[in-house]
Amino acid sequence: MLIQRTLLSSRIRSALLMGLVAPLSLTTSTVHADTQVTDVSSPLAVEQPQPNNNKIPDEDEIEVIEVSGFRKIIRSSIDTKRSNDAIVDAITAEDIGDLPALSLSEVLETITGAGGHRGKGGGSEIAIRGLGPFLGATTFNGGEASNGSGDRSVNFSQFPSEVINKVTVYKSQQADLIEGGISGVIDIGTIKPLDYGRQLIQGELKGSYNEYADRMEFGDAIGLRGTLSYIDQFSLDELGELGISLGLQRNSTTNPQDRMYGSSTWSACDQTVIPAALSDTSNSDTKRGRYQRCTDDAITPGSENADHPFYLVPNSFGLRQQGEEDTRDALFMGLQWRPNSKFEINADTQISLRDYTEDRHDLIFADARRIGPDIKVADNGALTYFEGTSQLSADGDYFIRQEDYVGGRINVAYEASEVLKLDFDLAYSDTVRNDTRWRSRLRSDTADIFGNALPQKADFPSTWAGEVYYTWDNSGGTDVPVITVDERFDVNNHDLFSDDARLLRDETESNYTVSAAAFDATYLVAEGWLDTIKAGLRIANLDYDDSATRVQFTQDDREVDKAANQTCRTEFPQQDFLSGASGANITSFATFDTLCLFRAYTGAEDLEIPADTLINPANVAVTEKTYAGYVMANYNILLADRALRGNFGVRWIKTNVESVGVRTALTIQPVGDNGAFNVVADGSSYESVVFENNTFDILPSVNAIYEISDEILLRGAIYRALARPDPSALGAGRNFRANSDENGFTSIEEAIKDVTAEGSPSLEPLRAWNYDLSLEWYPNEDTLLSVATYYKKFEGGVIPVVSNETFIIDGQSVTVPVKTDQSTDETSSLLGFEVSISNTFNWLPAPFNGLGTKIGYNYADTDYKTQDILLGDQYDPSTGQTAAGLISPAGLSGAARHSLSAQLFYQIGDFDVQGIYNYRSNYFQAFLGGNSQLRYVPDVNTFNVRASYRFSPKLKIQLDVVNVTNEPRVDYMPVVGSFRDYQVFGATYYLSARYKFN
Repeated sequence: MLIQRTLLSSRIRSALLMGLVAPLSLTTSTVHADTQVTDVSSPLAVEQPQPNNNKIPDEDEIEVIEVSGFRKIIRSSIDTKRSNDAIVDAITAEDIGDLPALSLSEVLETITGAGGHRGKGGGSEIAIRGLGPFLGATTFNGGEASNGSGDRSVNFSQFPSEVINKVTVYKSQQADLIEGGISGVIDIGTIKPLDYGRQLIQGELKGSYNEYADRMEFGDAIGLRGTLSYIDQFSLDELGELGISLGLQRNSTTNPQDRMYGSSTWSACDQTVIPAALSDTSNSDTKRGRYQRCTDDAITPGSENADHPFYLVPNSFGLRQQGEEDTRDALFMGLQWRPNSKFEINADTQISLRDYTEDRHDLIFADARRIGPDIKVADNGALTYFEGTSQLSADGDYFIRQEDYVGGRINVAYEASEVLKLDFDLAYSDTVRNDTRWRSRLRSDTADIFGNALPQKADFPSTWAGEVYYTWDNSGGTDVPVITVDERFDVNNHDLFSDDARLLRDETESNYTVSAAAFDATYLVAEGWLDTIKAGLRIANLDYDDSATRVQFTQDDREVDKAANQTCRTEFPQQDFLSGASGANITSFATFDTLCLFRAYTGAEDLEIPADTLINPANVAVTEKTYAGYVMANYNILLADRALRGNFGVRWIKTNVESVGVRTALTIQPVGDNGAFNVVADGSSYESVVFENNTFDILPSVNAIYEISDEILLRGAIYRALARPDPSALGAGRNFRANSDENGFTSIEEAIKDVTAEGSPSLEPLRAWNYDLSLEWYPNEDTLLSVATYYKKFEGGVIPVVSNETFIIDGQSVTVPVKTDQSTDETSSLLGFEVSISNTFNWLPAPFNGLGTKIGYNYADTDYKTQDILLGDQYDPSTGQTAAGLISPAGLSGAARHSLSAQLFYQIGDFDVQGIYNYRSNYFQAFLGGNSQLRYVPDVNTFNVRASYRFSPKLKIQLDVVNVTNEPRVDYMPVVGSFRDYQVFGATYYLSARYKFN
């Protein structure tokens, strides 16, 4: 392939230089600012009350039982939960590589109330207590981590689970935690080498096999993941002790995908209007005409026909075959230095370099809005059956993503006296994502590439542009709609895709950087009911930029089309496409080599980006500066001869947001030769627009733990928390490309009526008062029964707002209503409860005493409302009136009413096996960037299996199976039951060997 790609070795050298030289890229491992830490070696450490034993056994009566495997992880996690002053759940492993899953998202899904949003066969975003990731916060060793998507969640695929040893979920807030989590805060932790206390040299080799990838030509079904780990400690004589840790990983895999999908823009069409058949022979029983677009009589909130019954349609839909190659190189380094008993320096850096390539082939029904009169509609407007006419296109998309992450922290801890400890902390996190796409399109026309008229031409009038008749049936309860194309049009015949050639070369770059400095002081109270008083300051700066460029090539020479078609056609690059999906009767279609089409039409595989490339009005540039301070006290008293401990404090935050966008004059761009056009930026002049939004918040918090008995704890928490909008949702851009129609428009009003805003810079954080109560029973170190309830009172919401904006089109002013999300002072609430059970059945007779289980269930119910940006309630600030929406609002993004994680494990000797089942009930999942329509995910069930055998203290063999039942991912839009997306990935099998060299 002639496409020039960045040399991986060069990127590694550059990233290493940033990680090792830049002082901001050195970070703390676990001793860090803004997270409570108790160091038992410090004179400031406070001994927590421990359960009293009625009898102290003699030394010869003590039986020491060595536990290992998953049982050891369960025991350590129970101990972490019991000893913490906040309401937490945790997964802790003594050795790196022992976390009970292949990825951090799968690790988190084993924690009560944590549910994952699945993509490409695995978990991605994590929702705590069934709430969306936007209500939570994630930190790495206590510091914020950036990602390439523009949201505030962490891309868990950037961090190999093999180099992580602890994941803690704080479900209640305390003043020294970084703000940003209403549902909770996830902290990902790595090992501190001095505290680890011994040398480790370890290697792991893991092979993978994906059954779906084995059916495809692009992408290797066999993957390989290699990890090297090194931990050691050194005496530096007068300079004290030094510990280092090093983790290096290379991961090469594939994420294949079969998909049927609709576009992300949906309209409501009037059921009372019968679409016209634009045909001279429309009365014939055997001949069908070209249907008029139903959106010519669309219904919108507040329109004259808003009370009419409607049905919901996407702009287009299609089928996608996709192969993928995915490579990630990761380097993690940690350093812990104790020059003396008063100083400690902790530093670490993380580098992740990811490259993946997708080769996509799509069959597109370009206009799903040309719908006939014979339709079936559900009560909520979801189409279940229709007849339609549309041009079909064979699209190709060769996609390359390079995503580089560099993060680090450095923490200096100094014990100024026996009662005063000072911490200074610097942190840095930067993600750069570059996406490059080569896209091709060939469309159906009135004739094939040889000029032969298609037989269905007689069905259509002289204005026919090559539309094909089809039926779409989702009424039979099948996995995907049954799509039946006119039998006279063979979708596998390359000859029929003969016109409207178009090549697009898109490049998008996003850069997300967070840097922070913090100072903390901890004072040990000599006597009384207070243990410590802690105070700190933190300054952070976040920059998010997202920019895009596009180069387009079109031509109308039919002979050139013919030559390119014949040269670049390929056999369908997969066997058994969508074979596991009931209802899928299109199992192959004509495909073309995308890069070959670029060569055939332009003479090169790439289109040169001109030096005078226009600035895209949709670009996003956001800066967020945060100033925070806190005071927190830990207390420890006796109440009725039992220990009562916890903390109380307050955190105050000032946030300044600046969002910069550009406005430019517009021009008309012709589409085809029939007078149709699109409206695009002309680039003749630009004007910067700057939006600023400043907020100030006070967040008090109280945590209390009361020991009812030696085995029973009662926990309570009251706190105020906030969740900030995603940086990508704060943009000030305007998107005209989203309005572009494949066939063009015939009026300016129609072309620009739905200009979309790339974010809403005036959005404010969502705030909430929170009340938590938990009862926990610890009968022994291997058993936990916990029942908790929680209530959240939200302060604020979001509603779509319609504001008139003026744009200049070919020198003429045109006023357009633009829709954006705006914060409101509406209140809402959420009530939930959760149950956690962990137990190893060592009370059973052998061999059943190796059994154990861990079960977590969460229930959450909320009256929070999220409106569809186009079809929901619409507020007009000029009149103060709100037009009622056509469709019902959704709840909180990511909020599932039911979440369940159930694990059954068995350990006998050196053999360990686990089965992990996760369930998440249907939920609403917002698109990134805001200002979007509603998307729903139905119930999700996944099952994973892990088995391992330790041949010796040094060698361990392990087998993992992910997505055993081949669970697909399904989306509905913009109402439940209205099919939008079906993706299937297949099961993946992993076999690994881990060896300790010392």
